[in-house]
Amino acid sequence: YNWGMKYQHENIDDRLSEWELVDSAGYILPNPPVNIGEITDPKSPLVIEDVVKTDIQLSTNRLMGHVQGTWDLLGEGRDLSLTAGLRFNYWDYNRQFLLSPRASIAYKPLWERDVVFRFSSGYYYQPPFYKELRDFDGNLNPDIKAQKSIHFVAGVDINFLAWGRPFKFTTEAYYKYLDDLIPYVVDNVRILYTAQNNAHGYATGIDFKINGEFIENTESWMSLSFLSTKQDIEGDFYYDYYNAEGKKIIKGYTEDQVVVDSIRIEPGYIPRPTDQLVSFAVFFQDYLPLIPTLKAHLTLVFGSGLPFGPPDSPIYKHTLRYPAYRRVDLGFSKLLIGEKTKFGEKNPLRYIDHAWISLEVFNLFQIYNTVSYIWVKDVNNREYAVPNYLTPRQLNVKLIVEI
Repeated sequence: YNWGMKYQHENIDDRLSEWELVDSAGYILPNPPVNIGEITDPKSPLVIEDVVKTDIQLSTNRLMGHVQGTWDLLGEGRDLSLTAGLRFNYWDYNRQFLLSPRASIAYKPLWERDVVFRFSSGYYYQPPFYKELRDFDGNLNPDIKAQKSIHFVAGVDINFLAWGRPFKFTTEAYYKYLDDLIPYVVDNVRILYTAQNNAHGYATGIDFKINGEFIENTESWMSLSFLSTKQDIEGDFYYDYYNAEGKKIIKGYTEDQVVVDSIRIEPGYIPRPTDQLVSFAVFFQDYLPLIPTLKAHLTLVFGSGLPFGPPDSPIYKHTLRYPAYRRVDLGFSKLLIGEKTKFGEKNPLRYIDHAWISLEVFNLFQIYNTVSYIWVKDVNNREYAVPNYLTPRQLNVKLIVEI
């Protein structure tokens, strides 16, 4: 058995001063309509959008603890074990007391091959921190609750030999029911929360990974993952409007803007910001047979596009997708000091156990991966998404010293 407790006192001092002013070639948005020949008032007020100003001090306390035990269910020498525990959490800001039971079981059959089956389940709570309390306007929600999930995870670990060298294959499938979610959006490098527990959803997927000595005395690995995570925001809906020709009216684009009909749309489940269907990665190492202290490594990464949406738009519109992420890294490393390196008694380098120097080329093929979009507006308030790219290629030199 083991147990533990933790007390945490938090002081938050938050000052916000945000606004939006769009100015391009003398046009200020929002731009008042001007008729031909009309003289505009030079003293017309300047309109600033999305103004948020706050000055908040918050002092709170948290108490956390856990108790856990492991049992051998089949007796000594047998391989069926159960680990179960209980966690608790109390936060005096929202006065919510949480109990989280969870358990995992592992079974290793008496097979010639080294195989372990695993299954785990339990309640998991994520108590909110300050940013989850604050809505888009900078107001705090004292009634915020912890986000909740119920996990079901099953996995298999297989240890085996190939070409006379050790390998390990791991796979894990999971389903997680999510409730009391606090929806959020990613605005460039910021995460903005709604500060409301008004969504439920799920996350399900499967992971595969194999690692081992594909090349003798060097560790390499490959991984492949599939994920689907979606949420349903309670009470969200919108209307599609149509003109007399039956065409859907799109503001700023449709010529006939006169509404004669409408249809109420309930979005239902939409992708969460972390919904990435496929991710794949490879890390491969090799060395020169005649110079074993000189190694090369190659990294390949692929990830399907994450969802996003226009700024200041309802969350149900954040269903667009970034382009897929692709990257190749290549590196070389040379062992300068190792176990076989000898120094004199007066040489200060004798205290160094290992020393490596490496040269790496990140994003070898200079692929332009989109990290976000800059949204540009015209005078009619129409928005255009201009991609913002990550660094295309970068050189890195690194020295690692172990004493």
